[in-house]
Amino acid sequence: MSGAAAALQATNVIPTSIPLIPNGGNKSGFHVQLSIAGTRAKSFLFDTGSGGLWVYANTIAHPKRAVKDLHITAHNTYGSGLHYDGEVVETSAAFGKGLAAALPLVRVERAYCVTSGCTKLYGRGDVIRRLEKERGLWGTLGADLEPIAVSNGSNKSELYNLLFALGPVWTRFAVTPEAVVASPPQGGFTILDMLPGPATRQPLPNGAKSWKRDVRVCFAIAQGSIFSGCLTTLFDTGAESGVTFESLDAGNIPTVSTHCGSILKPGKRFSAVAPGTSGKVLTAFVAGVTQNWNEIHITTPKPSATPQVNTGISFYNRNEISFDAVHGRVGLKPLDPPAHNFESDCNSGA
Repeated sequence: MSGAAAALQATNVIPTSIPLIPNGGNKSGFHVQLSIAGTRAKSFLFDTGSGGLWVYANTIAHPKRAVKDLHITAHNTYGSGLHYDGEVVETSAAFGKGLAAALPLVRVERAYCVTSGCTKLYGRGDVIRRLEKERGLWGTLGADLEPIAVSNGSNKSELYNLLFALGPVWTRFAVTPEAVVASPPQGGFTILDMLPGPATRQPLPNGAKSWKRDVRVCFAIAQGSIFSGCLTTLFDTGAESGVTFESLDAGNIPTVSTHCGSILKPGKRFSAVAPGTSGKVLTAFVAGVTQNWNEIHITTPKPSATPQVNTGISFYNRNEISFDAVHGRVGLKPLDPPAHNFESDCNSGA
């Protein structure tokens, strides 16, 4: 694919919003409605923790619009244990309301489990049909700001956030429990800086840039008497099992065991603040046992892994979160009152 930025045509660049709908199947979180290659609109998981648009092959088995095969293979493994194998194609994706663009996406030819927990939930072999039935989803729309580079032979392509292709206003967007909003005002947001991501082989649409999805956030448990420190943090709508807190100090943190794993002892106050001189409180709540609401999972990072925090959906229940794909910034603004929580069965990742 050449001249990607010029080839991407949005039919409407007026600032607007895209509804986010709570998932109805066994995958907690949000979905959006998308029409791929002119076919009937279906539900796709909205995931700020992953990149690219991954579409189950039977969704576009009978396309109404052109689908160009780029002869590039693509693979992805999610934290849930699901693995996707597919082919990169170029076609259109539309949200309705005139929001549509042509872009490279992955036609997922096969999905299967690579962990025992995933296998227990979905079984063995190709599980696409079962995913569609039990999740009520037909793929994943990744809203990460770090594109995925894929290539094979002379063909090259970048898989990126679909919102970039909808027009320049969509390079800055906010996610709330009700909608994705274009060009949100920055008033009231506490801004955190992202690190530059790897250089892309071709320009991203509308001036978007590659940014690593991680930022530094400082956390305290029990007002710092149990834990106080700054960790790499990812704001991830696709991770459904509450906040996952990976720290080398995990053994010193009081926990209780549940069928969802080791969680922070209920009743302990958990807070997140902006690093540096501002120290602005981003989120604070009392830990409990309600999935995706106040459950704090405590784990020790794997050897050589960086201690980090995955905020899951818990932060989206309490904050409006904005992403700036030109300047590499993430902003948080508390919701008042907080939103609803989603129930799940302890899975993590998309």
